[in-house]
Amino acid sequence: SRTGLFGGNSNWRGPVWIPINYLLVESLRKY
Repeated sequence: SRTGLFGGNSNWRGPVWIPINYLLVESLRKY
């Protein structure tokens, strides 16, 4: 149960966390 939850969280966080980091870097570079 814990492994499945962790895998699901990682699977959901991965695709969402990458664009957020990219946007953060873009904003910092612009300013």
